[in-house]
Amino acid sequence: MKVSVLTVLIFLILSVLPASASHHEPEAEDITFEYGGRAALVYDIGDFNILGELQVYTQGSDFFKSLTLGAYYRLHQNIKLGLFYRFQAGARYDDDWISLGDGDWGWADTSDRWEHLLTADISPRFLMPFLPGRNYVLTLRTRYTYNFFNQQQKILFKPDITWFLIIDRQPVLNASVGYGLYFPLNFGDTLVYEHGPYLNVMYHLSDLIKIELSGEYSTIFWSTSEDSLSAGDLYLIDTHRYRMSLGLVFKL
Repeated sequence: MKVSVLTVLIFLILSVLPASASHHEPEAEDITFEYGGRAALVYDIGDFNILGELQVYTQGSDFFKSLTLGAYYRLHQNIKLGLFYRFQAGARYDDDWISLGDGDWGWADTSDRWEHLLTADISPRFLMPFLPGRNYVLTLRTRYTYNFFNQQQKILFKPDITWFLIIDRQPVLNASVGYGLYFPLNFGDTLVYEHGPYLNVMYHLSDLIKIELSGEYSTIFWSTSEDSLSAGDLYLIDTHRYRMSLGLVFKL
């Protein structure tokens, strides 16, 4: 039996393609833009920094909102330990990509799904006097989070460098640049499910009031949802997000 060159080429092309296309993967834009803000109250008592924070930002056509309460404790001149509770709604996870019926797929509405999270934080800080100006601090923030809603556990590693402008022994401005890496401990199909650089600038309007502007660029990896897996599809896609945020911090 003679086999044509065209037949061989078609066979080779089909052999390297997936057995079936994924018809149910999230239809996310390659780049999305989100906006938000936060208001925080910080109260210092000895070696404790008590924190209360409200946060809201857009997420597509929905909103994420959260309330965080907790405190940092200065264990050493260069080390702070933190413990925080967060009450949040609007968070989105892999399994929130669901079948809506009649062949339609979309993100589950999580705007009224309230979740409880617990976070433990350790933040070593080091002066960097060898840099020009000398007013630089390196922070190696490491944060473990447990979500009581879906039992997901993750670790955030977020190193950053902060420059302080001090005039007459009073802080006037500080700017931070860093990189965040989110490691999933019991979910997802990647070693890192979100990562990217960020920038934060804070102006000290007074001893009481601070105003901040922050921006970040993140790459996020979405793994196959439970509904999509049940439909026989597998996927691993990445999306990119810009987020801008304004903040108001009251320090007592």
